[in-house]
Amino acid sequence: MSTPVHIPFSDAPERKSPIAVIAPWLIAAIVIAVGAYLFVRVTEAPPVAEGKITKLFAVEQQGADRVIVGVEMSLRNAYDKEIIVRGVSAKLVPAQGDEQTDQAAAAGDHDRYFKAIPQLKQSGAPPLAFDTKLAPGQSLNGLALFTFAVNKDAFDKRKSLEVRIDFYGMKPITLHP
Repeated sequence: MSTPVHIPFSDAPERKSPIAVIAPWLIAAIVIAVGAYLFVRVTEAPPVAEGKITKLFAVEQQGADRVIVGVEMSLRNAYDKEIIVRGVSAKLVPAQGDEQTDQAAAAGDHDRYFKAIPQLKQSGAPPLAFDTKLAPGQSLNGLALFTFAVNKDAFDKRKSLEVRIDFYGMKPITLHP
């Protein structure tokens, strides 16, 4: 006796709709994207410090289109461990011309600047020195001096100025006047 054999009506492979093929991949991509977004938002480090600019002044150097800018700021350690200042920089965007950046003058140079240009002595705050340590919850005031190749009028008409404070192993903070 012979066994019955199934004979298909067509040798063509079974066809799936394009949506049935794409849908699982699309759902997987959406789930991965949402998961990555949530991971980044949840694990993002909070700012380690809070700060604000308390005083801003600029003095034009004699015989040059250049200003020395004093930025007095207050900082507070909002982290549960000691933080250490790694550096302070500023970015000036003038109303006309290219943006300029500068690193803060070394704390040891402040007295030399004050003797050469007495008008710079507009703040009683001590220099904000590199490697300044802030204990948890500690606050301090500090002064940073920057030099930009613009005259005083151009500095006063600037589009923006931002001061960035970098810390060892932590996210920097940016201050605006």
